[in-house]
Amino acid sequence: MDEARSLWTLPDEDRRLNRPNGLYAEPWLLYLLSTDRVDLAGEFMEACVPPGDRPLSMINALVELGRPDLLRSWLDDSWYIVGKKYERARAVADGAPRRALPPTPTEEDVAALAEAHAKLLRTPRAKRERPTEKLIEQAANCGHLSAVVELLGNLPDHDFNDRPKAAFSALWRATTGHYCAPW
Repeated sequence: MDEARSLWTLPDEDRRLNRPNGLYAEPWLLYLLSTDRVDLAGEFMEACVPPGDRPLSMINALVELGRPDLLRSWLDDSWYIVGKKYERARAVADGAPRRALPPTPTEEDVAALAEAHAKLLRTPRAKRERPTEKLIEQAANCGHLSAVVELLGNLPDHDFNDRPKAAFSALWRATTGHYCAPW
C-alpha cells in the first residue's frame, strides 16, 4: 500500500495536475472500503477528493461496513442520507450480518420483480428499452440473476451501449454491491 499512498503524496504541483475527481476516485474508494481498508480510504479521500465531490456509492459501502460515524463525517455535507441507512449501519456495527454478495432474492424481491415485469409488458414495445434496463438493475440488486439473463434478451445487441453494457453492469452490481465498475 505504500506504492498506492505514494500516488497521492506527490508534491502539490504534480498532484494538482494528476488529481482525480470523485468520478475517477470512486472505484478505488469502493475497493478500499470493500476490503476493509477504511484508514487508507480516508487518507486517499482527504488528499484527493474534495468534500463536495464524494461519490454517492460510498453510502452503501459504509452502511455494509457498519460505519454510521463515517457516513456522517465523510458524506453528510455531500449527500442526503436517509435514516434507514444510518439504522442499517448501526445494526451491522452491533453485529447484524452484512449483505451477502451476490444476494439471494427474498419473496418480497420476487413479488416486486413480478409486478414490475407485468407493468413492463403493458408498456408499448417501442418504449420498453429503458424500463427493461431498470428492471435488469432491480433484478441484479436483489440477486435474481436468472431474471437478469431472461431480460437481457429483450435489449438490442448491435452495440456495447445496450445488451453487453447491461449484462456487465448487472453482474458487477450483483457480485460487488456497487454500480461503479473498475477502470
